[in-house]
Amino acid sequence: MSVAATDPRTERKPKLSERTVTALRGEILAGQIAPGQRLPTESQMTERFGVSRTVVREAIATLAADGRSTPGKGPASSSWSDRRRRSPA
Repeated sequence: MSVAATDPRTERKPKLSERTVTALRGEILAGQIAPGQRLPTESQMTERFGVSRTVVREAIATLAADGRSTPGKGPASSSWSDRRRRSPA
């Protein structure tokens, strides 16, 4: 085993956007954000998570790539989607 593999200084900290995605997923899984419900605004998320708008946008893009968010036009237009939970028709 290499020293680098056990050295805690080499462990990568999660990016701010990854932490934000994890927090939003937690809210989704806990039922705090219902399917089809709009996500909080960028301003609300920047305050809540203590991150920049860029970080929030990256987190929303990650959720969209996972099929968890449906982006829309205008402020506060992204909504949570349950597309991944639906069974094929």
